[in-house]
Amino acid sequence: MNCKELIDILELGEDSKTQFKENFSSPDAMAAEIGAFANSQGGKILVGVNDSGEVTGLTKEDIVRLNQMVSNVCSQKVEPSISVTTENIKCGDKIVMVLNVPMGLNKFYMSNGSDIWVKVGADKRRAKREEL
Repeated sequence: MNCKELIDILELGEDSKTQFKENFSSPDAMAAEIGAFANSQGGKILVGVNDSGEVTGLTKEDIVRLNQMVSNVCSQKVEPSISVTTENIKCGDKIVMVLNVPMGLNKFYMSNGSDIWVKVGADKRRAKREEL
């Protein structure tokens, strides 16, 4: 993805396959988002973007921390584990990290040991028993 493609996505806003996050401070919050996408159709989490679609950007330290967090979350906080790829996009003087979450093949994915999340529109919610 390049800067133009990123801007095009931002102009469309959040939907079932696209989520904007300014940053992640909690591995549990990241696990919930990744689990919701894996339990649904997959999608992209754009980190460094506020809810309005404005690029707030990430520091180099954020990028290092987030890459480590993604690795830990995908192997330790989401069961079964899932492979998420990351991509850093520079747009102007700001960096956005894109987490590419595939649609899970081994559904249902449990986040943080007990929660099963699914995407509904631009939001996530806990899965209902009949969905499981």
